[in-house]
Amino acid sequence: MSEKTAEYVRIADESTRAVLRYEAETEKDGWVLKVEKQSPEGPIRSYTKQIPGNANVCMKAVGIVNAAVDATFGIISDLPRRHELDPGYTSVTVVQRIDATHAVTHSTFAGALGGLISPRDFVVACYCGPVEGGGFSIGGSSCVHPDKPPQKGYVRGENFPCAWIVRPVAENKCRVVYIAHADIKGMVPRSMVNKAVVSMSTEFFGRINHLLTGRPLPPPQPAPDEVSATERGEDS
Repeated sequence: MSEKTAEYVRIADESTRAVLRYEAETEKDGWVLKVEKQSPEGPIRSYTKQIPGNANVCMKAVGIVNAAVDATFGIISDLPRRHELDPGYTSVTVVQRIDATHAVTHSTFAGALGGLISPRDFVVACYCGPVEGGGFSIGGSSCVHPDKPPQKGYVRGENFPCAWIVRPVAENKCRVVYIAHADIKGMVPRSMVNKAVVSMSTEFFGRINHLLTGRPLPPPQPAPDEVSATERGEDS
């Protein structure tokens, strides 16, 4: 394994250790409950925390999915279907496959607000596989890869440790923890990004339960407030 490839593995593994730590933490550790929404499967709770040394808020959403852990993780880890869980994704591809559980991925996201927010892309050193205590995780942190330099038409964002963690609760029930932590760069107000991430987290559980059980999708959540002219700046 080359030194650069070993660095991708190190980034992915360190990221996995971080998200498992976030998963285990509670409100006593600084997580603030922002949204609690009832669903047929049980409550969906979204928390935020300011990670020391990072100005971008980290979001953690926790909920139940009424399906076996293998089926649930199968959909979450199916990269071509990622847009079904989050319509903001326009593509997710593997840039470099390292081994059975490590890879470098490239994801693109659509622009928003009629072009005020430019399309984004991310390059991530990713771990996808079993985790201690039972269950699976897929996630990682940003890295630099020679095959995916910044590209025209996209603002290159930065992912901090983020993941989906799926653990069995019963034969056909599992607990999913979704951790999102990123800097999307550009001139988008941070408050707007934080609001959008929390809103999207609850929609994720409705979408995955719909895909696995056929339950109708809940109505879409209200969009975040549109930024004022003075907040817009020049997103680039």
